[in-house]
Amino acid sequence: MEQNEPLQGRFLGLPYDLRKPTFSKVKARFWNPEDERLLTPMVFGWGYALNLSRLAHVLRLS
Repeated sequence: MEQNEPLQGRFLGLPYDLRKPTFSKVKARFWNPEDERLLTPMVFGWGYALNLSRLAHVLRLS
């Protein structure tokens, strides 16, 4: 990867994030009851993560 290339953005319409993952970012993407999105940008890499808190709400598990 070139030095001038951004570490986060969109490629082919999908989000990517190549920054070092942190615990708070992992928690915010995979379990965030305050976020109404079912799919959130991936913590590290390209694509989407599943907000399990929202999934539980949709399935009426919580």
